[in-house]
Amino acid sequence: MSGLRGLDFVVYINSGTEAIPVWSKVAGQRAGTLNRSMDPIDVSNKDDYGWSSSLDGTREWSIDFDCLVSETDTGVLALESAFDNGDQIMVQMRTPGGSIYQGYGYVSEMTLEAPYDDVAIFSGSIMGDGVLSKT
Repeated sequence: MSGLRGLDFVVYINSGTEAIPVWSKVAGQRAGTLNRSMDPIDVSNKDDYGWSSSLDGTREWSIDFDCLVSETDTGVLALESAFDNGDQIMVQMRTPGGSIYQGYGYVSEMTLEAPYDDVAIFSGSIMGDGVLSKT
């Protein structure tokens, strides 16, 4: 079994409209992380004899990213605009096998890091709003 290269997992932002999406790759990506979690509901009771019991609760997802600074890139500009205006965005993370994780979210963090002795990067998080679908 061979490993998958991280560079083949790519984040795209819809820079068009919902009716006519235009999927813009976020340029200069260095990393992307898809996070999924579930908040369990505790249903423990005395009949469990000291063992915890739970039901599956609400699920949430987010995508963390970092990319080289490109002040003219359509994807980066869409992320900045969404953050500045509090707009909901459509986002995709595409895998090398052809899977696409897609959903709506908000840019919850957008950081510009410009160290003296290294390359400038944007990093941030997109907090999911609702279902994350996989096709």
